[in-house]
Amino acid sequence: MRKRKKAESNIIDLGEAREKRRLKKELELNKKNKMVRKPKRIKEKRSKGEIIRNNRIRYFVFFCALFILVFLGISMVSIVDLKMQENKAAALQEQLKAEKTKLQHELTLINTPEYIEQQARMQLKMIKPGELLYVFPKAEEATGSEGTASPETLNGGDTVVKAN
Repeated sequence: MRKRKKAESNIIDLGEAREKRRLKKELELNKKNKMVRKPKRIKEKRSKGEIIRNNRIRYFVFFCALFILVFLGISMVSIVDLKMQENKAAALQEQLKAEKTKLQHELTLINTPEYIEQQARMQLKMIKPGELLYVFPKAEEATGSEGTASPETLNGGDTVVKAN
C-alpha cells in the first residue's frame, strides 16, 4: 500500500495547480498594492521610561519656545518705546530750532536804537525828559465790585504821555 500512496501523491491535478498559482499571484499583487498604499502602523508598547523621557523633551522644547516668544515680546515693546521717544525728541528738536531762529532774529535787533529804547521803556519804565509816565493798576487789582476791569487797565496798565 505504501507504493500506491506514493504514486498517488506524485500525481498532480492541473486544475488544482492552476488555482494555487492564481491565488499565489493574487497574494503577491495584494502585498505590492499594500506596500504602495499606506502601510499599517504597528503599535509598539513603550516603557514608562521612554514616555517620561519623550514628555521631558516636549516640555523642554515648549518652554524654550515660550522663553523665546517672551523675550521677543519684551524686545518689541522696548523698540516701540524707543521709537516713541525718538519721535518726541524730534518734535522737541523742531520746536527748539524754531525758538533758536526767533532768538537769532532778536539778537540781530538788539543793537539797534529802537530796540534799546523799547526795552528801556517796557522793562525799566524809563522815560525821556519832558514825558510823563502814568502807571495804572493791573487788571486783577483794578476789578470793581461788579468783577469787570476798567478800560484803562486793559491796555497793559502803563501809559506814557509827552508833556508840552
